[in-house]
Amino acid sequence: MSHNTIGQAVVIGAGIAGLQAAQVLRDKFEQVTIIERDTLPSEPIPRPGVPQGRQANALLAKGLAVIEELCPGFTTRLADAGARTLDMCRDLRMRLDAGLAPVTQPGPLFQLSSRPLLETTLRSLVTEAANVEVADGQTVTGLSTDSTPLRVTGVRLRSGDRLTADLVVDASGRTSHLRNWLTEQGMPRVRETTISAGTACTTRFYQAPETPTRRMGFVAAQQVPHRPVGAYILPIEHHRVVVSLYSAKGHDPPTDDGFEQAARGLHELCADILEPLHPLTHPVRYGHCANRMTHYDQAPWWPDGLIALGDAVCTLNPVYAQGITTAALQARILRNILAGDLGRHWTRRFQHLARRELAWPWLLATAADQEWINQAHPGSNRRRGLPDRLANWYIARWRDHVPTSPYLYREFARMMHMLDGPASLVRPVLVIRILRRPPLVVMD
Repeated sequence: MSHNTIGQAVVIGAGIAGLQAAQVLRDKFEQVTIIERDTLPSEPIPRPGVPQGRQANALLAKGLAVIEELCPGFTTRLADAGARTLDMCRDLRMRLDAGLAPVTQPGPLFQLSSRPLLETTLRSLVTEAANVEVADGQTVTGLSTDSTPLRVTGVRLRSGDRLTADLVVDASGRTSHLRNWLTEQGMPRVRETTISAGTACTTRFYQAPETPTRRMGFVAAQQVPHRPVGAYILPIEHHRVVVSLYSAKGHDPPTDDGFEQAARGLHELCADILEPLHPLTHPVRYGHCANRMTHYDQAPWWPDGLIALGDAVCTLNPVYAQGITTAALQARILRNILAGDLGRHWTRRFQHLARRELAWPWLLATAADQEWINQAHPGSNRRRGLPDRLANWYIARWRDHVPTSPYLYREFARMMHMLDGPASLVRPVLVIRILRRPPLVVMD
């Protein structure tokens, strides 16, 4: 801990975003208290406050690198707990619009585990610091403030207690009440943007034999309008496999024994992988897959002593597995700000920098979902800006080339794992290849 500490920080939410925030705050604040509504389990099991914990989870290569940067030793701990490390281009087969992606290497390396294992492992590392405390079973009901100028000075709890703080971090996720709390303090209601294709995920966990199979996983992309159901079949800890079917509105797979038949029918590789597996759970559906951006960066003013990050600011369709990585990137922004001269209104500066970091993953997620929205509501794409429509067309063209080009597949995988940003898309060698007419591929 730095000798130049500045008092108490309170983090609302002990999920992935809150834990990463606490990790970077502990070097700047004398005490960091994480307040969590759930009673946290000591074992890696699903909990009510993280309903997506019963769904497929993937830590992208970019997110893995940033979390390791912020929390040294995390990667090793997660592997020791059983997480699987896979090469995107060698160990997974991917079915895209135009056919199967080629098997090639090397590609991005990433870790696969259940969401509860990921969270438990991160929490054990973060809370080793003597100045980090978790207060679970506690619900925050509002902010404490000083006026003229408005400054957040702590939080109010349902128990009636108040906890004072020099900084409050809202990392409470998609159920955040921060917009309401700020309205109570006299701020005009902050604008939100929601883009929803009506996607739902249905997931079942299986037990695999201890002898690993040659094919370790499979990803099937949706295709407008002919393939409304996609899939993730991913190996995780303890020789388990998670099978998640994500569907366009009106095409939800069954939540009974028909689930496996639906999965097998997607592709012969799905059937091959499922053949030796034994179901461990019933299929569980999760329907909160909308993309939502809360524009705190556009608020007319912003109170000192408050920041918001993670899903409390931006929720992305979990099908694209970007949420953990974007939370890590925002935590890194917070670390970099805290390492410098904070100056006045640094919390507002954080919200602007976070929004800038979120622009690219937001575009990737919403561009894909917009295809389904256009299918359901023809003409809706015209309301989007020209840059968004061009990006959508360009990425679709890229996917068409993937089955016949190992090079373009590796580059596509790097984009999916957020290792390359938008500037990489316009490298001349890439543009020339993508703008060529794609070769004819027989659909599998």
